[in-house]
Amino acid sequence: MSRANRSADEVTLPVKRTDGDTLEERLTANAYDNILPARYLRKDSDGELVESQEDLFERVARNVALAEAVFEADRQDTEITVTPDQLKPDHPRRDDLASEVFGKGTAVQDDAEITLSAYNVNKFAYETVVPELPGEVRGHVEETANSFRESMEKLSFVPNSPTLMNAGDELQQLSACFVDSPADDIDDIHETAKEAAQVFQSGGGMGYAFWKLRPYGDAVGSTGGIASGPITFMRTYDQMCETIAQGGARRGAQMGVMRVSHPDVIQFIHAKNKDVSLAHSLR
Repeated sequence: MSRANRSADEVTLPVKRTDGDTLEERLTANAYDNILPARYLRKDSDGELVESQEDLFERVARNVALAEAVFEADRQDTEITVTPDQLKPDHPRRDDLASEVFGKGTAVQDDAEITLSAYNVNKFAYETVVPELPGEVRGHVEETANSFRESMEKLSFVPNSPTLMNAGDELQQLSACFVDSPADDIDDIHETAKEAAQVFQSGGGMGYAFWKLRPYGDAVGSTGGIASGPITFMRTYDQMCETIAQGGARRGAQMGVMRVSHPDVIQFIHAKNKDVSLAHSLR
């Protein structure tokens, strides 16, 4: 019997491995040996791995749990101060980071301090901050890190790809989905495309409301010409997404939205069928 003629009852799904004494035993061979090293494990400038599969979940858990220091300290009415030397040790621009967090001109070796907050905690490292925390706050952060790591190792909960890829790194971009719709202005249209490219580089995706762009044929007051319409700009976004995806950890993803009241909505509906180059913009 061909695969096309099989009923749903005759299809056997692969067994999802969720037990075992080690992470390698709990994951499939493909996930452990291929997917994790290719997409999620840290690499040096030469592309060589610098962490193991087991290190991955430890890194993510510690980075996420560090934020708990801010909220637990607030709950206990305790102020936590940090110094420039506690900034991420492996950050490639630590002095620039020190100036950003502690004030212009501050270097890593300077004697300065600031209150740890939700706005700067992602600039610091677990290993430099947590050992210096007050006992109860430190215990809460360590417990959170252990609990989160165990959940990931047991496959009870696994966060999104940007978290696995970026937790603890320079960008610290842990979100997967963004919305940044272009205004009906040529500068803003291209500025939005630039911001989208930066999101794609870190493994995120973008959504746009293209109905804000004037329809094809409308007058353009500044030039006396006519507008090319939103569909043409979607082609620009589509090509940009394809270009960035070629060098990223995974393919870029975009979603275009159009109101039914927009004059170009019919062209929007049929654009994906008529022009395959819009496959990325109109998925």
